[in-house]
Formats: sequence, C-alpha cells, structure tokens
Amino acid sequence: MVHRATMLYTLAQQAKEHPSSLIVSDFLSELSKLASFRELLLNVMGDLREWKSSGKLKGTKQTNALSERHTYLGNTIWALGELSTAISLALSENEESLLHELATLAALEALPEAISNNKVIDTVQYMYGLKGVGRSLQSDAFFKTLAVSLPSLIRQSNSNLAKNIAHAHLAFGTYGMPDPVVTHMVIDMKEQIRELDFDVSQSIGALQDLGHIFRGYQLYAKCCLHASSDPANTFSVTLAKGSADKLGITMKRIAGEPVLRIEHIAEGLVQTWNRRNRNWQITKGDEIVKANTVSNSSQELIDEIQNSKVVTLKLRRNTVALQVSLNTNLRGEVPEGIRDESLLRYLATRMLEGLKKARATGIPISPKLYMHALSCMVSLDIKCKPLLEEIAILIRSTSDSLASTYVVQILCILAQNDVMEDQDVIIALARRTMKLVRNNQTDWSVDFAPRALVALRDLGFPADADVMQLLQQTLSRGGITCDMLDSYRE
Repeated sequence: MVHRATMLYTLAQQAKEHPSSLIVSDFLSELSKLASFRELLLNVMGDLREWKSSGKLKGTKQTNALSERHTYLGNTIWALGELSTAISLALSENEESLLHELATLAALEALPEAISNNKVIDTVQYMYGLKGVGRSLQSDAFFKTLAVSLPSLIRQSNSNLAKNIAHAHLAFGTYGMPDPVVTHMVIDMKEQIRELDFDVSQSIGALQDLGHIFRGYQLYAKCCLHASSDPANTFSVTLAKGSADKLGITMKRIAGEPVLRIEHIAEGLVQTWNRRNRNWQITKGDEIVKANTVSNSSQELIDEIQNSKVVTLKLRRNTVALQVSLNTNLRGEVPEGIRDESLLRYLATRMLEGLKKARATGIPISPKLYMHALSCMVSLDIKCKPLLEEIAILIRSTSDSLASTYVVQILCILAQNDVMEDQDVIIALARRTMKLVRNNQTDWSVDFAPRALVALRDLGFPADADVMQLLQQTLSRGGITCDMLDSYRE
C-alpha cells in the first residue's frame, strides 16, 4: 500500500494546488479517463481490505510501524476525498460504493488506536477524507466515536490548532449528521476557537481556516433544521426533465404494494441530485411511494414518472437509512448553543481584518474565502455590517473576472436573504451573468441559466430586463420551461 498511497496522495496534492476551479475540473476529468488511475483505485481497494482483515499494511517498516501504518492510511483516505469527482467518473456506482465502504471500515477500525496514540494528523485525515461519503451505520459510528474524543485530542496537540479545528467543523458540517454528540463537540470547541490567534495579517491560511469554520457552522445548522420529523422517514425530491434528460434509475415493482423500489442508479438527474444533496441522497433500496399526486398503483407511478416534465417524488428510506435516522434524536431545529451570535461576530471581525489587509496589499482573494462567511450569515441570520460592506467591495471590484460557479452561488445566497442590500452588487453580478452566457463560459452549463434566472427573479429583476430575456432564451433552447424553474431554487 505504501507505494500506491504515495501515488494517490501526490495526485490529490496536484488537484488541490491548481489555481482555479475550472482547471481542477479539467484535471480530474482527464485523470478519470486513465486506465492506470482506475487500476490504482482497484488496487487500493485490496489494500483497504487487508487493513480490515489483518490490521497491517505491506510495505511498512518494522521500526515505527504504528506511525507509518496510520500515515499511509490517512494519506489514502484524504486523497480519496480530494479526488472524489475523478473517482465517480472512473468507477462504476457499485465499485465506488465498495471503495467508500472499505475506506470507512478501515478508518473505523484504526480510529481507537489513532486516538489512544494521539495521532492527530492521521485522525484529521480520516475525518476529512470521509466527510463526503453518504451516511451509513459504519460512517455514523466513525463520526460519533470521533466526536467524543476530538476536542481533547486537538487540545493536546501543539501545532496547527486553528487548521485542525477548522477541518473538524467543515468535515462534520459536510457529513451532515445531526446528533447530540456532535452538537456537544461543536459547543465544546467554542472556547478553543475564542482562544485561537487567527493571524490574518500574516497568512492567507488564517482566512481559509475562518472560512471553513463558518462553512461548518452553516452546514451543521442546516442539517439540523432539515432533520426529518416524519416517523416513517419519508422525504420529497423535485426533478425537472429537459428534452434529453433521464432520471437514471432502475425501478422494481413490489408484489401487493403500490410502491417502486430503486434497484440501480446510473448517470442522470437522480445522480446529479445526489451530488448536490449529500444529506438527502436517493439510494438503492429507497421506495417511491408517490409521484406528484399519484400513489394508487406501481403502474400509475411509472406512467406519471415517465410522462411528467416535472416530477415530485415522495420516497421512503430503505432499512439501513431508516435505522440511521432513528439513531438521531435532533428534529427540525438548530440546537441551543450552535447559533452563537457573539462567536460568529468575533469570527466575522477577524475575517474583516484579513480581507482588508489582503486587499490593501494586493494579495489575490479567492471568492471561497468570503462566500462561506456570507452563506453562514444568511443561513443563521447573523448581521455584521462592516464585513458585508467589505465583501460587497470585493464582489464589485472582481465581478468582471468571477467564474460562473461563484457568480451563481453568490446570487443564490443573496436570493435567500439579501443581507447586503446593495443593488450595485446585484447589477454587477447580472452584467457578469450576461457576459458568461453570451461567451458560453459557464462552468456548470446545465444548471447555470436556470439557477441564475430563479435567483435574479427572487432578487426582484423584472422579466423584461436584458439578462432575464437572455437567460430565458437559453432555457428555451435547452427544453426547460417556466414550470420547471422552482426545482432549481436553492
């Protein structure tokens, strides 16, 4: 595993160090096409199986073997997380699921040993690499076990305190498990955050750490709000089908029941939904109990799904997912202590200092750095006018060069709650939208136009505005009609 872990880690570092999201996307796309990359992943599966069965890795030296074993496993799992897009393209759905399962089981088995030996870096790598996997009993067990020990483990470490705490918040927020143990961990870390010296004047890394903490808070609060209170654990998904779109699912009738069980998920609208909604993924074994208003028979469900351009599916979780849900007792509210306005205002003040310093000295600022803070303040309704004014200056001054990914994300954030109340920002983003569409420079070409149109409409742009008409024309060419637009609302 030593050689393969090193290869995988090197590829992940190459992807991480690319300067723009578009270049990273191209790199991962090309990587996924290489037969050698697929072969590497399949061999890594074998290495992870070996960890599970024997607890040892071939290639480690006898001296300091414990440290080496955890280092190589940590590097491997971290790399799997960083290369997730390429892995999804290179492997079949079943192969990808098996790879995630093996990585989770290996990390779960290694975790007690890593904690007892204060392997902070390796533990953080396990956590960060697994943050994007779908929820399962095994991955829930990993994150619950880690949540109990992580605050004290990080407290005992002597370096990278801010980065480790930032990674913890982002990882648990991304994973999306609303649980009292996780809530206690987040609350326990608040004093550690207040004691940290985010040296924003010296390092752009301090701004990144602040952004990750903001993002983690926002994601965890969101998953708590959206936790299902339905004892049957049903949830609904709305999918809009363009002229050439397919759901990409294989369904099976269940004898005597008016439901359809999902047997397989291939490339299509459902897979796209899953990539964007990690906490509410449609999985194999889930049952469709209703399609729009139809629920009488499995054949009527099939007809409604096939014939509707916009279909709202009501699904019932499979047995494993239901058991995961029943182990969670937070329901539909942000736990007390998570929405800590004083702490978030403190973080906002430190970020403001860093953004001003970077702008004054000409240091390039990635939109990611301020988008996480903006999204968190919108979601939790935290107002920090000086920071919002600084972010507005950055958006206006860089709008001519913003990638389409950032343009549409900022529009969607402000459409939920325009905390800036700065019309010049919206106009600058609208102008950039027009230029991107006219020059065909949209990174997310399938979703950019409908998401931008919905966001601008919610922000009060009139239907006869030039940007709205251009977006509408783009949608018409793609076969997307007005009645499909609500499914693109964030």
